[in-house]
Amino acid sequence: MVAALAGCYEPTPADKGFKCTGDNDYLCPDGLSCDRVAGLCVSRLPDMQLIPSDLGFMVDASGPVAPRSCDERVTHGAFSGLAPLTSLNTAADELSISISADGSRIFYQSSGAIMTATLSGKSAGAPTVVNIAGAPAAFRGGSVNADGSYWFAGDDGAGGPTSLFQAKGTLPNLTATAQALPTTATQQSMCAFHDPVFRDGSSANDLYIAYALGGCGTPPYIAQGASGKQLGAFFAAFPTAGFRFPSLLSGGLTMIVGGNAPTRRLFYATRPGTDQTMTDTTWVGPTALPLGGIADSASQDWQAVVSPDCSKLYLVSVRAGGVGGADLYVADIAAQ
Repeated sequence: MVAALAGCYEPTPADKGFKCTGDNDYLCPDGLSCDRVAGLCVSRLPDMQLIPSDLGFMVDASGPVAPRSCDERVTHGAFSGLAPLTSLNTAADELSISISADGSRIFYQSSGAIMTATLSGKSAGAPTVVNIAGAPAAFRGGSVNADGSYWFAGDDGAGGPTSLFQAKGTLPNLTATAQALPTTATQQSMCAFHDPVFRDGSSANDLYIAYALGGCGTPPYIAQGASGKQLGAFFAAFPTAGFRFPSLLSGGLTMIVGGNAPTRRLFYATRPGTDQTMTDTTWVGPTALPLGGIADSASQDWQAVVSPDCSKLYLVSVRAGGVGGADLYVADIAAQ
């Protein structure tokens, strides 16, 4: 009889049913807050554990605790509420996502075209094809820059050299200009590189790409080029191959990458401190990115991009219930 009733006296998930210690980064389910003194998730914090909002941080037994940075929240997987971007998903693969500097617009590639749509919360408007005069036959990934221009890799679709392009204009009509790159044997092929993105969203900063440094047929590295438009030679940003779709958080201290097929999962790498030298020994990782409450054991996660205000995670994923192939999703990022 005692054994049968024992479960009745257990704490419930509604209040004090979960621990929230430093080991799990003080995370709690939606609707509950972490009582850091007691180490439990509660529906209401005890009095005096909240300092007035103008101070902006919590207090635990050891004193004030500063809010977690965006990098910390992302790398600890503080995600929840995954939802499909229904208006954008088709039977084709949607991939190579990028978010504008003000977070109001998404760019991506689908069915051989570059697409864009407005963003509002966790929903997107109707997609529009971006018409690019002077574009090559095949797109190989791209990203929108801080100044609104769109940078992408492309080639003739028949094994010709891959080039880097910058497209400017007024949406939906842009004009592309090819950018100078060093001529090497590896670059004279369709496999040369994909997915260009600049640190801090500016072409004055270092460029990162997925690049088959070992030649066609070898796994791609996340490669780094020298600053500026005359990019010079590329070298591996970190020593492990097999990654695509680099995406940098604001400030450039954390990079999210997608594992190349057949792995198809997300990883992150970090640069310690505020080092801006950007040498090939600076990056630490890659480490598997925890997905918190949005994990799906049957999923293949290709790419992730964080919104400029760090409130949303945009995801390219093959998941149960999707429209077909890789689809676009959005999740919330915990505020603390």
